[in-house]
Amino acid sequence: MALKYRRAMKPFSFKTAFFLALLIFFIISLQTFIYIERQLQPAILSIASTKVEQLAADAINDAVSKKIAEGSDFKDLVYFQKDGDGKIKAVLFNYNEQSRIVGEANDTIRGILSALFC
Repeated sequence: MALKYRRAMKPFSFKTAFFLALLIFFIISLQTFIYIERQLQPAILSIASTKVEQLAADAINDAVSKKIAEGSDFKDLVYFQKDGDGKIKAVLFNYNEQSRIVGEANDTIRGILSALFC
C-alpha cells in the first residue's frame, strides 16, 4: 500500500491573518448589534410610548388649568336655578362658555405639542 503525502500548507502571512481576524470581528459585532437591537426594540417602543403619553397629559393639564384659571369665572360656566325659598333646584351649564374654554385649551395643547415634537 502506498501512502500519499499531503503537501504542507504554507501558514498565513501576518497581514492575511490580521485581515481575517478583523473581518470575523466585524461580522460577529454586527450580528451581536442586530440581535441586541431586535431584543430591545419592544422595550424602547414601550418607553417612548409612555413618554409621549406623559408629555401629552402634561400639556393637556397645563393648558386646561391655565385656561380655566385665567380666562373664565366659575359663575360664567355654571348657573344655579333656585326655587322660591332660595334653595338650589337645578344646576345648568353654559355650553357656549364651555365650548370657548375647550377651543382655547385645544389651541394651547396643539401649540405645546407642536413645539415639543417639531
